[in-house]
Amino acid sequence: TTAVLSFDTNGIPSFAKAIPVSSGGTGATSFGQGWLGINDSGAFVSSTSPTVNYITATSTTATSSFAGAVSIGSGSGDSIVQFGDDSNAWSLGYLSSDKSFRIASSTDLTSTVAFSLLKSGFAGFGTTTPRSLLTLATSTRPQLSLSVGAEKNAWSFFNTGDSFYIATSSDTTFATSSSAALSFDV
Repeated sequence: TTAVLSFDTNGIPSFAKAIPVSSGGTGATSFGQGWLGINDSGAFVSSTSPTVNYITATSTTATSSFAGAVSIGSGSGDSIVQFGDDSNAWSLGYLSSDKSFRIASSTDLTSTVAFSLLKSGFAGFGTTTPRSLLTLATSTRPQLSLSVGAEKNAWSFFNTGDSFYIATSSDTTFATSSSAALSFDV
C-alpha cells in the first residue's frame, strides 16, 4: 500500500498522486521547502513566505510582519521588535555589539535610545553607557523629579557635572525655579 501523503526526512510533504487544481489541489505531488496551507478558496498552497491572519513569516530574512506596522526581525546578531514604520516608530530588542537590551524612539537600536540595560545589570535612561545600577542622563532638564501629582510643583534634582541642585519646578513644564533650595559646588 502506498501512502497518499508522506514526508521525507526534512519534513517536506509529497503526495502519491497530484490533486488537480480543479479539485482544490495544486496540481503538484511535492512542494519543496516551505509551508503547506489552504488559501481563502480552500485550495492547497505552498509558500516559503506564508501569510496567516495578517502575519507574514519569512525564513530567508528572519523577519515577520504583523498588521499595524509591527515587525519582528534580526540582523547581524541583533533581535528587534519594531512598532510603527515611520519616523515616530519605537524599537526594542537585543543589540549584539554591546550585549545590551535597548528601547529606542527610532527604527533601530542605536539612535535616539531612551533606555539601556547592560548584562552587568546597570540600567540607564538617556544613556547607552550606564555606570551604576541606575543612571539618569540628560543635560537639558532635571535628571529626577519627584511629584505628588498634577497641579503640584515637583522637587527636581539636577547635576551639571560641577554642581548639584535641588529645587522646585513647574508642574507643567518641569522647569526649575530661579533659585535652588539647596546646591553643592565642586
